[in-house]
Amino acid sequence: MIIDERNSYSKKTILDNECEVQLIELKHAIDSRNIEKSISIGVELHCSGKFKELWNIMISYILKHIHIIDDKLIKKLYIKRARYQDAKKQIHQKIALRNVNILRKDLIELLGYISLLPKRDIYQYIPTHYYYHEYNQNSSLMSYGKLSDTDKYYVQEVINNSNVKEGMMNAIKEIEYQIRIINESENIDIKDSMDKLFYWIGFILSYTPGNNDYQQFLNNDISEVKKLSKNKYIWIVWNILIKYSKETEYYKTICYLYQMFNEKTDENTHLYLVIACMTFYLQLKLSKEKRKKITMQVQEYLLKADELYDNIQKYIDTKKEEKKQKIEEREKRKKERDRKKKEKQLLKEHQENLKKQKGGDHLFQGIIGILPSQDDTYEFRMRKQQYKDALKNRMQQEAKIRSFVDEETGEKVIPVKMKYLKKNKRKKVNIEKTID
Repeated sequence: MIIDERNSYSKKTILDNECEVQLIELKHAIDSRNIEKSISIGVELHCSGKFKELWNIMISYILKHIHIIDDKLIKKLYIKRARYQDAKKQIHQKIALRNVNILRKDLIELLGYISLLPKRDIYQYIPTHYYYHEYNQNSSLMSYGKLSDTDKYYVQEVINNSNVKEGMMNAIKEIEYQIRIINESENIDIKDSMDKLFYWIGFILSYTPGNNDYQQFLNNDISEVKKLSKNKYIWIVWNILIKYSKETEYYKTICYLYQMFNEKTDENTHLYLVIACMTFYLQLKLSKEKRKKITMQVQEYLLKADELYDNIQKYIDTKKEEKKQKIEEREKRKKERDRKKKEKQLLKEHQENLKKQKGGDHLFQGIIGILPSQDDTYEFRMRKQQYKDALKNRMQQEAKIRSFVDEETGEKVIPVKMKYLKKNKRKKVNIEKTID
């Protein structure tokens, strides 16, 4: 199951490739019959929700390049496309279609066959005048000039809009005649019959009420193609094709083509009718051996379907994990920056506080200067007086010593100063001179 945060992929695929580039690469892979690359890119685009683009590519290749080469592919196309449309109606969120297992296998199978089957440009089998109504003297084409006088009369009736119904019904009769004789007669000029059939098919397809310009038989403008469903004569042609194919092996193929013609309205819609007509004339089928070989190769990739989609999910999970790691690393770096910033801020605040404290000491010292002096306090005066008294007593004692005379000898006493030496704890005697 594909689980991704994105729900739309406008420019980038789920694998982060350019959508437009991958669509071009898919066509190149199909042209080169590279089944591995075709399926790989197809799965990528399918997981990216490019359902419409994928179906347009597959339908276009089947109609323009494979057509009647493999009539079984027409049946597969019809069934798988109908299944996709039913699923699209039932699922509200369209991107969820990528997780429907049967739709995954349908995509891989169709891309596998489209890549491996031989391709032939359908336009090389369609007579040129189907596209260009030669209302001139060009004799190299099946043109107006080659028609019988009766047919020319009916063509003029339609072009001049004088009797459209009669002219168109005559064209339908000619179409029915060519289909009938190709089934009933063996000795018939197939090329001549096919030329005439496609002349009248192109004539009917190009008919638009009120439009007298028939130079370009088939206009691929989508606004013109959408008018095909309003052309009642086309549905009569389909009835003829279904009627004369009932007893043939390609009856079911024509029925599938009819159903898809009825539902589609794009520039390739007319090719459903063209292929139905070609089935009466051309035999371009594959040999049983070749088809068996192709089928086996396609089946191998069908068995790998889950693995192919699992690889997509692994890429998403890996990318998600890498994104998570990047976010974690980013958050880690952010936290580290915030931490350093906070430390820097705290250091700055600390320095500012120190400055404030130093400034407060100076201020306090200034305040002390205007406060009453300690000399004015009672306690300080008392200590000062005691110090004076002690000093006075000492001086008196020294004076007595200086004037002291030994009574027995009649000599004066010499005062000495005593000092203690801490190193050897011995007394040191300094003898001063006698004071005369």
